[in-house]
Amino acid sequence: MTDKPQTLDRDFMTVKQAADYLQVSLQTVRRLITDGKLSATKLGSGPNSHLRVSTISIEKLLETKQH
Repeated sequence: MTDKPQTLDRDFMTVKQAADYLQVSLQTVRRLITDGKLSATKLGSGPNSHLRVSTISIEKLLETKQH
């Protein structure tokens, strides 16, 4: 696992990057997306499509956890 960056410096992360940043599993990030707690964008279609997680939604999730 990589160290947690101090700030989010990009608009989107891969699911793995989001999991590393939040220090949770890939499955947890996917569940948060399915539950609507994280916003994600699907790039491409079919079996080779990729999800990108919005860093703004990560920030909002972390803010709600702190309150």
